[in-house]
Amino acid sequence: MLERREPLRREPTYRATVRYERDSQVTYLGKLFEDCTREIEQARKFQAEADPLLRQPALYRPRIEALLRRIAFHLQQPPSVGQYRKAVVQLQRRLEAAKRGEAAPAPDDGVGEVISRALPGQRVPDFVVTELINHQSVRLYRMLGRPVLLIFYSPMTAMGKQVLQFGQQVSDKLRPGVTVLGLAVSDDEELVRTQHAELHLTYPILDGNGLHQTFGVDGTPRFVVLDGEGIYRGGFTGWGAQTSREVTTEVQRWLPK
Repeated sequence: MLERREPLRREPTYRATVRYERDSQVTYLGKLFEDCTREIEQARKFQAEADPLLRQPALYRPRIEALLRRIAFHLQQPPSVGQYRKAVVQLQRRLEAAKRGEAAPAPDDGVGEVISRALPGQRVPDFVVTELINHQSVRLYRMLGRPVLLIFYSPMTAMGKQVLQFGQQVSDKLRPGVTVLGLAVSDDEELVRTQHAELHLTYPILDGNGLHQTFGVDGTPRFVVLDGEGIYRGGFTGWGAQTSREVTTEVQRWLPK
């Protein structure tokens, strides 16, 4: 049971019961463990080298191109542990977006410093991530102007399907006053696309793997409500009897008058 109390309130204003489902339990031994370690270390090295380049991509275009060549060479090698290549592939996409000028720039539009972690009452950081249905780059700030509902979910659970259907209900009910974005916390892109088609979803599904720390995702599902200016207005973790009503009410509070 999770309880949350809003400022200046004595009693809890939000309660949720969270249920976690383990999909599998795998043990890595011997050479397999060593292979996993090498893949993880390589992914971390690429990420550490890319971080300063992504902050100002226009200044570091030659270095971005050189890093992309090294990543491409690494990905051409037969993977010993395939699942850890996903992190490198995601970084490759971010670097390619930065090279095209689609990465989030340093703020210079007078809105103040953009923080690295979303905090209630403050403008959330911009991000550019991959849309998993059509593989296009999506930038958050370009979608502002109306409230945004971010739905972090796991496509591998029955609960994940429920929250996707809830997102469609919100989109249908409040259209066109709100933007709904699903953020899949999974490396199984095929499953994401299959569910999107089977559930007849009309809103996009983004890669949510790189946004855990930014939006405080320590469990799924997690719902984040932003107003039309990108201000963090509400965060809800878990899925219970009252969750859909509470999230919908929060979204409606920020609809254009």
